[in-house]
Amino acid sequence: PNVNQRPAPLQVRVYELKTAAAFGNADFMALYQNDQATLGADLVVNSRNAAEAAETINAFTGRRKAAMVLDFVGIQPTLDLAVQLVGRNSQLTVVGVGGGTIPLTQWTLPFGCSVSTPLWGSRAELMEVIALAESGRIHVDTHYFGFEQGPQVLQDLRDGKVMGRGVLVPELL
Repeated sequence: PNVNQRPAPLQVRVYELKTAAAFGNADFMALYQNDQATLGADLVVNSRNAAEAAETINAFTGRRKAAMVLDFVGIQPTLDLAVQLVGRNSQLTVVGVGGGTIPLTQWTLPFGCSVSTPLWGSRAELMEVIALAESGRIHVDTHYFGFEQGPQVLQDLRDGKVMGRGVLVPELL
């Protein structure tokens, strides 16, 4: 939730990094509250308006477009945006499992674009993520709902009324 405890939707931010050092050393809150200053970013784009985001990013990347796009959400709007951003011989990695799809035809993606959907990392990476969560450096807002509320919760997630993750639990009132 936001500072007023109201639901806030997930945001997708796109960064072109000169080095990974600033991102790797950055605290989440510093990135969230002041990403440009924290990273020294040349471009920060809010994806809420996908058409405007695509136009801004493609103008920034030029004719070649993006060499790599990471989609950590995987819902239809973020996948649609990702497809508009990738260039020839690029990599599109869809980490999020939001249920979106990319219709695959000969013309959907630029020539040479590779798509991957890594749903699991190594045991060491899992241990690192757990350690980050235990230390409070990462957090996913989780809201629990009764199983019978499923259809309404799904619609609320689609409408951006639930921030984070909605979990359905049988017999929770």
